[in-house]
Parts: sequence; C-alpha cells; structure tokens
Amino acid sequence: MVIVMSPVDWDGWEGVNGSFETTVDDVQRAVREHGGSHPFLVYDLYELVPSPAETLPPDPDEERLDQLMRENGGRPIGTWVAYGQDGKMYPFPEPPPRDRDPDDQS
Repeated sequence: MVIVMSPVDWDGWEGVNGSFETTVDDVQRAVREHGGSHPFLVYDLYELVPSPAETLPPDPDEERLDQLMRENGGRPIGTWVAYGQDGKMYPFPEPPPRDRDPDDQS
C-alpha cells in the first residue's frame, strides 16, 4: 500500500489533529481499515481515501458544477433568497417585509 500525501498535506492534517502522534494514529487506523481494498491511500480533506491510482477519481458532483460554471461564463449560479416571517421566499436583493415596530412613529 502506498500513501500519497505531500509535506504540506501532512502539516495541515497534523495542525488540525493537534499533534504528530494523533496524526500517526489516524494514518495507522486508515491503513487497518482499508488494508487491502486498493493499492493507494490518497490524502483528501484531512483523511486518507482508498484509491486504485495515485490520484482520486474525479468527483461527478464537482465535474457537474465546473460544467455549469463554464456554461455560465464563470459566474456563480443560483440565487440568494431570504425567508420572511410570513414563510415566503424573497429573492435577493429584495428584502422580506418586516413587521412594523409598534414604537416606530414614522
């Protein structure tokens, strides 16, 4: 089994775990859990993920989002909304209606 991880990955993971020893324990646990399932354990977001190759296969969700960004000229897609106290959805930048403050004399 080959563990694929850069020194920067190790430093980041160790920083999150708080100690070298805890990070080594995590690596040992990952090796035990995935001992023979794949020849590689690839570091990804603070964990070692079993993989048949030195890189992780593409994530279909990320590929779809990348495609949508390309189709939209690189701009984010979707709409920001706010839910009012009336339970209705209001698209940004239109604010939801607010209850009048009984003390407001305007």
